[in-house]
Amino acid sequence: MANSITILPITSYLESRPQPVTGSSFQGDGFYSRNNPVRTIQWKLYNFVGDLGIQGSLSANPSEDDWFLIPLGRPGEFTIDTTGKVSTSNLPVVSYTTPTSGVIGLNFSGNFVWIRAYINNWTAGNVDSIIISN
Repeated sequence: MANSITILPITSYLESRPQPVTGSSFQGDGFYSRNNPVRTIQWKLYNFVGDLGIQGSLSANPSEDDWFLIPLGRPGEFTIDTTGKVSTSNLPVVSYTTPTSGVIGLNFSGNFVWIRAYINNWTAGNVDSIIISN
């Protein structure tokens, strides 16, 4: 049975808050040496404007320099080029340029030791939660 954990609780935009904003670090599959790399995340937004992403680290004790953005994909999104090659469309961050509300699901894969939420270029709204399947 799958479990979910909240990696970022409700967080509101504050003009004075330094950016980027990152959530707390959570142990990924690489921490436990598991080989189950596909994860689904869900973020719930209210009038959010900015960039959202997930960062990963392969370090056992990561410093700020050890974190990198994990490419995210929407389930079922893909492109087909003129040769017939099918590719998923993965982005390092998802940008919302107009106020966006709702629940959005995305996938990523990798055996990261640590993961955390990432917000940048935030100008309005709330992130009500970011949840990851575990």
